[in-house]
Amino acid sequence: MADIPQSTKKGVLIDATSARFALQYAGDNFAGVEMPAGGTPVEVRPGGRNGKLYPCGSGVFAGITPEGKRVGQPSTYFGTGTVFHASDDGSLVVGNLYYVSATPGRIADAPTAKDSKGAFFAVTPNDLQVIRVGSLT
Repeated sequence: MADIPQSTKKGVLIDATSARFALQYAGDNFAGVEMPAGGTPVEVRPGGRNGKLYPCGSGVFAGITPEGKRVGQPSTYFGTGTVFHASDDGSLVVGNLYYVSATPGRIADAPTAKDSKGAFFAVTPNDLQVIRVGSLT
């Protein structure tokens, strides 16, 4: 089991067509810590009106961020159905499941203690689709 080499691009990494139909959560959600790049798996923790976003670690997987964020910036996160640019090196195997890593904010290529079901499906060598949110064990 290894974490995939995630994209380091800070721009919006969401496929616009899938985003139109995917679950998305906008409003009073703010980044609780710096989100280094788009495609970071996140959880929502108490704080502010609707909560703060953190790289998914001990909480329930809520979705992915569309772009990198600094602490305190308003943040939207996207859930089931979203296709996003996950890896720059083209190493994803189309058709394989990928998992929320035990390392906060990362994606793994094999089941983890955090995710035994698979939260992502590879649709291209660079792109993943979110197929599950919530508790993944």
